[in-house]
Amino acid sequence: MENKSTFEIILGTYEQFVLGFFYDKKANELTQSFATHSHSGSVRCVSYNKGILASGGTDDHIIIYNLKTRREQSTLNHHSSTITCLQFTNKCSHLLSGCQDGSLGIVRVGSWQLEKLWEKAHRDVAVVDIAVHQSNKLALTLGADGILKTWNLVKGRTAYIINLNSKCKDARTLNLIKFCPNYESFLLTGSTMIYIWSLESGGLIKSIENKSRVVCCDWLGEKLIVGYENGSIGVVDVESDEIEIHEAHSARVKCLAVIEDFIVSASSDGKIIVWDKELNEMTTHSAECRFTCMSVVLNAEVTDASKVVEISESNDNDVDDEEIEAVSEEEQEIKVKRKNKSNKEKNIKKKK
Repeated sequence: MENKSTFEIILGTYEQFVLGFFYDKKANELTQSFATHSHSGSVRCVSYNKGILASGGTDDHIIIYNLKTRREQSTLNHHSSTITCLQFTNKCSHLLSGCQDGSLGIVRVGSWQLEKLWEKAHRDVAVVDIAVHQSNKLALTLGADGILKTWNLVKGRTAYIINLNSKCKDARTLNLIKFCPNYESFLLTGSTMIYIWSLESGGLIKSIENKSRVVCCDWLGEKLIVGYENGSIGVVDVESDEIEIHEAHSARVKCLAVIEDFIVSASSDGKIIVWDKELNEMTTHSAECRFTCMSVVLNAEVTDASKVVEISESNDNDVDDEEIEAVSEEEQEIKVKRKNKSNKEKNIKKKK
């Protein structure tokens, strides 16, 4: 059957599930597309690129899925604490992972071999967020101690370090780092503040104060769409510092993403809303889960929207742990069917 959906929304939850929902533009509705219970702890982060989805959780594991085949490909175990952030390089050649214990890892996509693990990347404090430049030559990492590091991905080492504690208000509350559309600058958010920094000089360009705590954001052209602690969504003009506030959710806006002419927001009480670019509500869906993270995928990169599937693990030689079970789209409940085999072999390399 032809896939008529516009995009797929992928969400991690406190309840250990990774969930998918197709948005059908023609019908203007959200339909559950998949559910997987691969983690044994809450899911803290997800990242997607070129058909590959990665999720990280409090169980210290990174799970790799192929969204085109709807199969679990591998489990990565090179970290020994909660996975706090994940980011693919733009060409999807490598996956970067940050951890609660301050370590930073880089894994080659496909072979899933660990190429480098910086165990003291942020000196025993959490790696809060990662941003990869479009050139794939450098990455930025933000530590919970208010330290920003630039990494040379060609040479595999730190290029320079900025101590934000003397440059930003409440630097230890910073929770997000994102490149600006021109990739010549980047933004940091923390508490009620948004900071724009020059990549070339490493200096602060401007700061914008908001009335509520900033939780998440994404770019819509040259404007910034911001999700707030109080449930509202703001449209920030970073040139004039003007902020247009829209009432959106009754709970904290936990995740937000812009895809083509749509904005997707998800709140901590389990509500998903799809908006047009003018922030007119298109459709909503309520799930009995508390969302933690989100990624949005265009329909050209995903599979048929007519069935709900349960992602299963597979490798080149065997398909074992979780069988795919297709159910009708009317069945919205999460169902995970596990089938354990005594002779199963997993393509996992565990750190001894």
